Amino acid sequence: ALVPRSGASRGIDPVLVSGRNRQITLVDLELGRVTRQWPAHHDWVQAIAVTKDGEKCVSVGRDRIVKVWEISTGRLLSRIVGHRERIWNVAMHPNGEHFATSSSDRSIRLWSLSRAGEYQTIARWEEAPVDVVAGPKGKQAVVGLPSGELTLWSIPSMLQISSTQVAGGIVSIDVAPRGPVVVASTDGKVHLLVIDEDKRFQSLGSIAVEQPLDVSISSDGKVVAVSSISGAITLI
Repeated sequence: ALVPRSGASRGIDPVLVSGRNRQITLVDLELGRVTRQWPAHHDWVQAIAVTKDGEKCVSVGRDRIVKVWEISTGRLLSRIVGHRERIWNVAMHPNGEHFATSSSDRSIRLWSLSRAGEYQTIARWEEAPVDVVAGPKGKQAVVGLPSGELTLWSIPSMLQISSTQVAGGIVSIDVAPRGPVVVASTDGKVHLLVIDEDKRFQSLGSIAVEQPLDVSISSDGKVVAVSSISGAITLI
């Protein structure tokens, strides 16, 4: 998984990379080198989300644990347990205080950074959601399912607003603060969509990327970063 770090002064944002080596790695894309790395989980680090100020990150893993880190030092700030099975993904809310996690226990939980350990189970599915992110302006949640269904939900009521089907199974999604939505799928494509005034998904097309594993979009919506199973990072 990789997440552009917010708050970079200029140029291309650095990225945080995670994976099966159980570590979190900070990479400067402009310099093309690793600037920091630290051990994070007892199993795969499944995903990372960066706080609004760019100073902290939240990681989740196959070990069912949520951890909050200080990026500049790699220091562990809090360790949170709650999900009963593997955690697939984590996403920050634009308010900078809350974040959501999706898990193989078929639930999505909403957590507070300042009150570590407190959570609210906001939804349960028949199949385990692989990813959840806050929609544009933080007023909706976008949820991706392994079947390829992409759904839009209201926050905080978590009532479904609309849905669409993406070719192939969904492996990762991300949303820029003001849109668009990017989706990586098992058919080797990254799909670009927008949410229209009627709160429905509209496709803008797709780009072929070999075996995409995770996708992130920059805060201005202009750059998409894709990590692949091969370990490559592609900028679109």
